[in-house]
Amino acid sequence: MRQFSLYVAVLLMMGVIRVCAQTNVGTLEGALGWGETDVKKKIAHLDEGRYITSGLDVSNKHIQLSGSKYTEIQPDGTASQKAIFIGKDSYISLQNLRFKTDINLVAIVEMNSNMVFIDNTLIGITISNCFEVDGGELILSNLKLEFENIDERRISNLVNFGKLGGNLHVLKTSIVNVLVHGDRPLFGDRVESEISLTNCKFNQVHIDNSSTSNLIVNIIISQKVFIQDCTFINVENALEGGVVNSLNSNGNLLVVGSLFQRCHNTKHITEGVSNKEYHTDIVTGDAIFSDDTFEYCSSQDFGGSISFISNGKLSIKDVSFRSSTSYGGKGGAIYFEGNGELSLNDVSFKECRSLGQLIGQGGAIYIEGNGYHTIRYALFTYCQVSGKEISEGGTIYSKGGKNKIIDISIKQSSALITEYSLSNIDTDQSSSLGGGIMAIYWLNESVISDISFTSCIAGSGGGIYMDSTSDRIKFSNVRFYKNIASVSGGGAIFAQNTNMIQLSYNKFSDNQAYGSEYGNDLHFGGFALIDGNINLDQVQRDTIQNCESTSLEPRLCINEYGCLQGWIIDDQNEHMTTWNVFFVLIQPYLTIIKTKEIE
Repeated sequence: MRQFSLYVAVLLMMGVIRVCAQTNVGTLEGALGWGETDVKKKIAHLDEGRYITSGLDVSNKHIQLSGSKYTEIQPDGTASQKAIFIGKDSYISLQNLRFKTDINLVAIVEMNSNMVFIDNTLIGITISNCFEVDGGELILSNLKLEFENIDERRISNLVNFGKLGGNLHVLKTSIVNVLVHGDRPLFGDRVESEISLTNCKFNQVHIDNSSTSNLIVNIIISQKVFIQDCTFINVENALEGGVVNSLNSNGNLLVVGSLFQRCHNTKHITEGVSNKEYHTDIVTGDAIFSDDTFEYCSSQDFGGSISFISNGKLSIKDVSFRSSTSYGGKGGAIYFEGNGELSLNDVSFKECRSLGQLIGQGGAIYIEGNGYHTIRYALFTYCQVSGKEISEGGTIYSKGGKNKIIDISIKQSSALITEYSLSNIDTDQSSSLGGGIMAIYWLNESVISDISFTSCIAGSGGGIYMDSTSDRIKFSNVRFYKNIASVSGGGAIFAQNTNMIQLSYNKFSDNQAYGSEYGNDLHFGGFALIDGNINLDQVQRDTIQNCESTSLEPRLCINEYGCLQGWIIDDQNEHMTTWNVFFVLIQPYLTIIKTKEIE
């Protein structure tokens, strides 16, 4: 009997111990000994299993938790607080844990608090509303997502910001094959915040069009954004747009060493409405792109890769754009609007297109504003602009401001009017202007220097079309080779009047205009008369200095006056005859013979 009682006692004791063990493992509070002592710092490793919690107030505490492969923390559903972890002046480190996200937030990172979230997994049917940053700092590293319904990988608003804003850093995280649900970005929904993405990958991130408007920002919206060594592939509306769009929040954006491939902006616009009606909130914000690559990006709006609408500064250096397309018809790769500063340095554009339904402007770049615009050391190849009614600037459309375009090459660029129907009648190209560049309202001190235009084509101004300027624009050391004005004049240059340009040391080769009344190299829409008198000698001195050409005459014509031969002289180096070449080759031998005769 005594043995039986001892056996029962042992069983009861074992039962008590087992229950206690289950209790300690079963609740997060029990595992941490929460409330037993007022210890400010707790470090714990949690074994595999599920830990239920009603939420922890971590104010003024330092907590480090790590788990095993299947350590899961889940709210009990009765918590009065919004998050599992909440509190001011805290430091929380969580590693290798799993969190259910369908009930409470994982954490609210409040004032003067830091949370480090490493190698953790978020679980849910739709993974959303996981963190709130309200005055603190959150670091997400190698964040993993696990969807309970693998056929619908839905995600929305992982992190939002409270009234106090804060800092968010996302590191080494891959988000692949997900559908963004709801009109909220993945990271951030306010401007009072700073966000950085480093070494992250986003692949096949699409919008659930059944639940969102086409204006949603898919990845990130914030006042200050830093992106380094990230990859965006097949992403819709990344960073507010096809890739980047509308920095209208007095913010700063820095993108370094990142790849954007097949990204698309689904934002729709309606042609015929003034662009100002879409962007009435132009303020000040700056953006820098350095050592980045954009491939096959597109936009239903303006700017196939970058749309910058701000009175701030946009700087782009060591960046390549390939096959960027604007279906809105403005800026195949870049759309810039505002009175700020644009700087492009060491950039390349290949096969960029601006495809407008009615109006197309800027096959690669669209610029509008009265600020400073500098493009230096750039290569443009196979860029194109098209529209059914108007097509301007096969590579660059620039309206307003002080423009300095230096050391660039534009090859095989075109401005085309597209057909209304499939008829065999050739489309009228009279409204296709500036096969390479379209210039409007350029201000004094604008310069075009050390540029080459090769095989560019438009109805008028195969190389460049000068519509209006405040003073003479200087062209120096510019080369025009095999450019075509298909229906009018100016195979190389069309200028509205003779007071708009000053050409110095430019070379023209084999440029063509449509007919004998149009200048193959240069065509003017008319004279700029001040007192009603025309002094041709003065016009020639003011307009053309030390320029040479191999194009056929007439090289220069003026509307309602006619063509003026000899204003652009023959390029003697290009036009050496066979006898000239022969004489040069035998000259050393003639010198030897003459010397021997003297002896």
